[in-house]
Amino acid sequence: MRLLPRMSSSAPLHRLQTISNCFSIACAILLLGSTVAKAQGWKDAKWGMTVAQIQKLYPRATQTVDKGLGLENYDYQGGVYNVAFAFDGQGGLREVTLSRLFEQESVVKSNAEKLRALLVHEYGMPALSQETELGGFRLIWNTPDLKLLLRLIAFPGQSNFLLATSYEKPKAEDVAKF
Repeated sequence: MRLLPRMSSSAPLHRLQTISNCFSIACAILLLGSTVAKAQGWKDAKWGMTVAQIQKLYPRATQTVDKGLGLENYDYQGGVYNVAFAFDGQGGLREVTLSRLFEQESVVKSNAEKLRALLVHEYGMPALSQETELGGFRLIWNTPDLKLLLRLIAFPGQSNFLLATSYEKPKAEDVAKF
């Protein structure tokens, strides 16, 4: 009595290739899933840089009322954003925020999904994912080198939606958790 199906002579080789392919895919998933980009700032702007150093990197940046720097209409990842650079009491870069105001819900949601996918690819799954009122959301990533916040905010009665991403230098008490 035969319990196993009859196999051709190439079946063991095919089975070995399938096992090998599955092993390769599993290894790739483990490696990609466990790697989180090490970020010491945003793009070339690194935590602790001074206003002068940021202005050298981004010559179009202008001084803001709160002693930060602003960069309008900056092309980033296929979208145009306003960039705000915030500095700590010692004059070192502590936060970079990209923001954009949208008038159409479908357009903002499409842009938000693209940005979310990019951030998940680069930093892994967020530590916090939260829906907010009026169809908005908030996602937070925490790493030893970066606190990252992606927000979609709806303004009722105005038909406006704000999409904002903040890259923040982690506070000392947050770093101690890692």
